[in-house]
This record gives sequence, C-alpha cells and structure tokens, in this order.
Amino acid sequence: LLKIWKLFGKIDVLYEHSTHQNWGNSYLVLVRLGVVCILWTHWVACIFGATALYSYDHQLDESWMSQFITYPEIDDSFSIGINSYQVQYILSVYFAVMTLSSVGYGDISIMNQTEYLVCMLVMVFGGFVWAYVVGQFSSAVSAEKKLMRDYQKNYDNMNFMLTDLRIEHVVAREVREYMLHTHDIYRRNKYELCLEGLSDDLEWKVITCSKEYDTRMNSVYYMVELPSSVMLKIVRCLKGYVHAPNERMNRPETLHTIVSDGYVNQGGKIYTKNESFDREFICYSLDPAVHQFRAGCALSYVQVDALARDDFYRIIEASQDITKKSLKSIQYARVKYALKLSKSRLKVSPIAKKVSLNALIPTELSKETYHHKLEETHSSGSSNPGSQFLE
Repeated sequence: LLKIWKLFGKIDVLYEHSTHQNWGNSYLVLVRLGVVCILWTHWVACIFGATALYSYDHQLDESWMSQFITYPEIDDSFSIGINSYQVQYILSVYFAVMTLSSVGYGDISIMNQTEYLVCMLVMVFGGFVWAYVVGQFSSAVSAEKKLMRDYQKNYDNMNFMLTDLRIEHVVAREVREYMLHTHDIYRRNKYELCLEGLSDDLEWKVITCSKEYDTRMNSVYYMVELPSSVMLKIVRCLKGYVHAPNERMNRPETLHTIVSDGYVNQGGKIYTKNESFDREFICYSLDPAVHQFRAGCALSYVQVDALARDDFYRIIEASQDITKKSLKSIQYARVKYALKLSKSRLKVSPIAKKVSLNALIPTELSKETYHHKLEETHSSGSSNPGSQFLE
C-alpha cells in the first residue's frame, strides 16, 4: 500500500506534460482529486477486507462477509462466491466508496469489535478526505468561471442602477445590449495582465505568433518597419472601447483598430475586423473641430483598440533602436495625410467651416504643441534619431 503512494507523487509529471497540451489548471486539479479518491478507496478496501480475513483466522462467518456466505443445504438459488478473493475485493471497494461518499445502503454490516474500530477510524479520516475532495472540486469549478462571474456581477449592478434611477425602458434596453457586448473587454484585459507577467522577448513572440495581432499591425503601413521593442510598447498602450450602432468615434488624435466582428463607416468606406482607420492621427495639423464631421461611425456593435498620438510620439522619441528608414516612412505618411487633410477641408460643409476658424492651417493648439516639441528637440541635443523626428 505504501508503494502505491509513490504514484501520487508522480502526478506532478502531469504539470510538466501540460506544457505540451492545452490543459488548464482546473483539469489538473480534477485529475489529482480522481487519483486521491482511487487511492483512498483502494486502501480502505484492502484494510476492510483484511479485517474480515485475519481477525478470526479466516473464519468468515464471524465477520461482515458472513452476510454473503451461501449455505447450499438451505438455499442455493443465489451465490455470490464470497470465497473468491476477487469478489471479496469488489465488496470491499463497494463498502469503501459508500463510506467515502457518506452513502450507506445497509447491505453491509459490521459484526465484531475489530470491525467497529476499523470503521470508526475510516469514517473519521474519510470525512477529512471527502471534505478535501469537495472543497478542491468546488474551487476548481468556480475558478474556471471566475471571469464570467465578474462580468455577470457587473451586469447585475448595472441592472440595479437602472432600477434605482428609474431609467426609461428604451434607454435601459440599450444599456443592457451594450453590456452584453462588453464581455470581450473583460477577457482581453485579463490577457494584458497575463502578458505583463512574461519577459519582453517572450511577450513579443506571443504577439507576433498571433495572427490577429499580426494582421492588425500590418494594417498601418508606416508602422510595419518599426522594431519589435517599439511595437511592443505600442501594443501595451492600446486601450479598448466598445461602440454601439450609430455611435461616432470622435477621437481625432487617435488611431483605431477593429478587434471584433463589426463594421465601421468612415467617409463612405467600410472597415471590418483587424482593419485600421484614422491613420492620419500622426498629423499635428489635424483639426478636432473638422474631424468630428468625418469621424468613423459604428454600423453595429464593434470593439476597437485605440492608440493616442501623444503615446505614439512618446514611444518613437524614447526609442534608441529605431531606424532612419522607419522614421522616413512615418515622415512621408505625415506629408501624405497632411495633403489629404488640406483637400478634405475644402470639401467640408459650411457648418464645419464656421466651427473651425483655421480651416486651411493647423489650429492654434496644434501650432503650440508643434513648436513646443521643436523647442524640446533643439534644447535636448540628443543623438537619438527618434528625438529629431518632429523637426
């Protein structure tokens, strides 16, 4: 029996083997509990069977096995064959399972003092084993659905708020529909926490091996040549948003990438999953007042990742390994989109012209930001090629 205990120690091999399989921790816990139950049942069956065989010098009629002894001279219609060791073991396992699960049918009864003592010890320790099994099982199952429970709790809190504030039924229904589409946000936020626990090289390998991330990064042509360290920082700066149908994504200084099934319309062009729009966010001449008339509009519930312009330039300027080729690609993109923006201002509606007093030149805020960046660049005197980018 003690040698079998070594089998329990071999369970740790499953954790090493799980690196080759898609096994979750809950699955490994359930396997471990199954082994515990099997070992405990086997040990109790052996002890309980040995008690009947060796307590009274193999006199089965003085033990719990006497209930299964068949006397042919009285009744030979049914015989279980209790003299067979195989049958004795099966009956012992049957008793051990009943004792472990706290289920008793009364068909096995103890007959002597030794059996009473053994059963008392089995019930005491079996109670602890069963409590451990039930506790670990419940913990494994609840941990598997923790993310769903957190989301459902937030959904219930939103329902309580709508009831307390007595929100109109139409608005409340829109809020609930929106909440139903935010489940992916909860899951993806957990992904970011998981990636933060990895080393930089391994985190970048995970990102580049993902077809989803690779397609999104290649959707912005002037970012394709950026080194992996820069792209990793950009990915870490992404923020997720969910938009309802007919909502405008009026973030003029932000690059948007669609990360879910959905459609966005901007300027008559339809964007779908893993496509980017607002690529002209790198231009300081981008007028927020004019942009609100050409902002992307969600045609369905859609989830997007957003990259702010300030975060993008902060990463570019701080990078030490960025190449001149990458910088030129971004500079050419700025010129291209600046010309595109100047043409689009000529087609803007009269209302937009009234809103934007500087329709054909950068806004005062953009000018101040631009000159402030130039002053910082000249004053720093850094040899980093990224620090000269704004100039």
